[in-house]
Amino acid sequence: MELKLLKPIVFFDLETTGINIGNDVWIGDNTIILSGVNIGDGACIAAGSIVNKDVQPYEFVAGVPAKHIKLRYSEEKIQFLQNLEW
Repeated sequence: MELKLLKPIVFFDLETTGINIGNDVWIGDNTIILSGVNIGDGACIAAGSIVNKDVQPYEFVAGVPAKHIKLRYSEEKIQFLQNLEW
């Protein structure tokens, strides 16, 4: 019996980047946040969501993958809050 060698598996050289989480962010239980995602100040992420894209400041996201649900405040209030010094 002769053994045949299969072609070796090629692993790609993937770079991983960190996750940036802003101030006053709510992250629900069992949420998965993938590498390289930025989460803006005041964002809310529902429990069990998988976040694979950036979340804007004061945005509610939910689902698999996480999708925009609504903004916590009006655009004017968000602009005001972003101009405040933390």
